[in-house]
Amino acid sequence: MSLPKDSGARSSFVPAAGQVMVNGIAANVRDGVAIFDDSEIAIAATEPAAIVLIDVP
Repeated sequence: MSLPKDSGARSSFVPAAGQVMVNGIAANVRDGVAIFDDSEIAIAATEPAAIVLIDVP
């Protein structure tokens, strides 16, 4: 899944369950991933997962 992101916006991402790749970075349950300069957020689950995504303008 890919999501567009406004330039200058900050996003935080936390897997609530499972393991995912966020813009090529592996994230496990309760790992936090901060996204600052990318214009798109690419999310790929490597196993069944639930995610929390917070986008701050």
